[in-house]
Amino acid sequence: MKFVKLVTDGACSQNGTQKGGWAYKLMYTTPSGRLVNSERSGAQEATTNQQMELVATMEGLRALTEPCNIEVYTDSMYVIGLLNKGWKAKKNIELVTKLREIASIHVIKCTHVKGHSGDIDNEYVNEMAQKEAGTWK
Repeated sequence: MKFVKLVTDGACSQNGTQKGGWAYKLMYTTPSGRLVNSERSGAQEATTNQQMELVATMEGLRALTEPCNIEVYTDSMYVIGLLNKGWKAKKNIELVTKLREIASIHVIKCTHVKGHSGDIDNEYVNEMAQKEAGTWK
């Protein structure tokens, strides 16, 4: 099973009323030893930061074409709780259900990264997400 590093982030200026952004970066090594980096970002109107965190993770997982061993690096305790701690969703039920469905074929470990703390990959996806949300300064 391929090992993949997935770094995700979501951004939103005013929860529920403003545009939000999400971003991910995937990194893995092919059997021939070539390092692969893949990234993507997007935006959504009238959303929340939590929803953008969920979408970033979901889209990153969706980009994988086979079951993988994945370490998700995120600053979202919400995503970590839902994927690794068995938290029950009280909000965002549809997104959480989709995320768990997509995640079910993979082996996933989540690692918490403190946001805005200088982690290069987290800062990179944070910038991408904020640009999509229109909040990058």
